[in-house]
Amino acid sequence: MSHQSNYQPTTAFGRWIDQRLPLPRTSAEFLTFPTPRNLSYLWTFGGILTFCLMVQIVTGVVLAMHYVPHESLAFDSIEYLRRDVNYGWLIQNIHMVGGSMFFAAVYIHTFRGLYYGSYKAPREVLWMLGVLILLLMMATAFMGYVLPWGQMSFWAATVITNLFSSVDSIIPGLGTKIVQLLWGGYAVGNATLKRFYSLHYLLPFVIAGVVFLHIWALHVVGNNNPTGIPIKQSSDTVPFAPFMALKDSFALAVFTLVFAWFVFFAPYYLGHPDNSIPANPLQTPPHIVPEWYFLPYYAILRAIPSKLL
Repeated sequence: MSHQSNYQPTTAFGRWIDQRLPLPRTSAEFLTFPTPRNLSYLWTFGGILTFCLMVQIVTGVVLAMHYVPHESLAFDSIEYLRRDVNYGWLIQNIHMVGGSMFFAAVYIHTFRGLYYGSYKAPREVLWMLGVLILLLMMATAFMGYVLPWGQMSFWAATVITNLFSSVDSIIPGLGTKIVQLLWGGYAVGNATLKRFYSLHYLLPFVIAGVVFLHIWALHVVGNNNPTGIPIKQSSDTVPFAPFMALKDSFALAVFTLVFAWFVFFAPYYLGHPDNSIPANPLQTPPHIVPEWYFLPYYAILRAIPSKLL
């Protein structure tokens, strides 16, 4: 259900800025956006995901100030950050746990959309933008996982990038060229680390841009609701603020408590202990395991003999 704002500037400056850069009008439209009355707490994860993205960008920028993208120094730079930088341990824990919380929230958000048919007309573009955000998140998370340059980081980079070599079965030589381009040479090394660091820093801002388009598309077609029946009467909606804003705030507070528990009491619970060992190209870990949020995809890859089928 699209929405036209009734915002009217009350001052001369307000009218002047509204004609040139209508940010106040945009804010008013956001706050008065008509939302179905019957939305459950499953619809609060959009706001939670916005919070997660902001946390990841802010903590990531701070971490980048201390990280050294070099194969001989990357692991030590993270240990330095945790031990010698004021509150470095906290910033790194928030960023590390934030990745897992981000994926937990996005999976709930996605499966809610699948269950309630949010991919159907007129929300196809909204859904496609959401899928694009998920793919960008996966790329960003994978490259971020490589940056600590631990045992699991190094060998995960080796295994996953080698998947592109399967393209050789379609176009001989192309897959090998792609792998060498990703590596920056003939093996995973310093050039690979620098490439991944650069892209890992860039992609969150790309994600933020696509999120803006995602929210824009939502405000054009309106929210879906648990019944799946399009809202046609204004009596079936309430303004986003204060009604849904308070509901989102309560859900965010509960989510933040879970987030904080992992940050302060179990920051490494969702990771793998082998990544606390510096990368050793001469010793393969007993098991090469991705982060928990990639396990379903990794299981699928291992179950398919030919990766292009």
